[in-house]
Amino acid sequence: MAGLDFSGIQQFDPHSEPSSLASQGKEWLQRFKRCIVAFDIKDKARKRALLLYLAGPKVETIFATLSDTGEENDFDKAIEKLTEYFAPKKNILYERHIFRQVSQRSDETIDQFCTRLRHRASTCEFDNVEDEIKTQIVENCRSSRLRRKAFRDDPKLDDLIKYARALEISDHHAEEMEKQHRQEAVYQNTRRDFPSRDIKGKQAQTCYNCGGTYPHQGRPCPAAGKTCHNCSNTGHFARVCKSEQKPISRKPRMPQDQYKSKANKLNALNQNRQQQPLSTEPTVQ
Repeated sequence: MAGLDFSGIQQFDPHSEPSSLASQGKEWLQRFKRCIVAFDIKDKARKRALLLYLAGPKVETIFATLSDTGEENDFDKAIEKLTEYFAPKKNILYERHIFRQVSQRSDETIDQFCTRLRHRASTCEFDNVEDEIKTQIVENCRSSRLRRKAFRDDPKLDDLIKYARALEISDHHAEEMEKQHRQEAVYQNTRRDFPSRDIKGKQAQTCYNCGGTYPHQGRPCPAAGKTCHNCSNTGHFARVCKSEQKPISRKPRMPQDQYKSKANKLNALNQNRQQQPLSTEPTVQ
């Protein structure tokens, strides 16, 4: 082993957490196999010796207690016996109970759901895995259309999955169209509630405050700060006031012709008085 660096492989602890012991052992063996391939170690006796040496003294002690471990050059038998020893003791009834609890998640595609079911089924020792997975999909999928399809036609698992994929694609397209329609409706409502003030290329509107053209193209509204003669409020003219119109009271005026006639008579009377001489003689009666 001169010149070979095995420092990347740590000794395996067979007394670690029991719930994760099997997965840790599997990872350690995979790392060891990659190492011997990288170092081009092909001799089976040497591979078996390296396996026990790098695994550590605790694993060597356990391996010595196992039966039927094969000859000194039987590397595959050593791997098999260690894998069996560290494999968890399965409770088939419990594993199948866990499998029956698997249902499709809200964000899960049919392929992802099927992958989870296959992973769970691998520890259940079913006689017919395909039928068990199909039954679980029918019972716990989210699509009622897929369920009706299965009840009506009783397709094989592959055909059921193909149909489920087609449903997912059509549902996705329909959802995108509905989303686009909702956005268009919101846009139209916004335009109705808040009309555009850009009058370029559009018909001008009427200002509610002054009665003129709106917008005022950068100028302030003529009614800004002005007092309405109808309601006495500021900010708009009386001609566009929405308050009830008040009657306008005016003093009666004299007709213009009548006024001129009276003025002429007064002028003539004044002239006659000025032309008559004053009499100094007493009047005889």
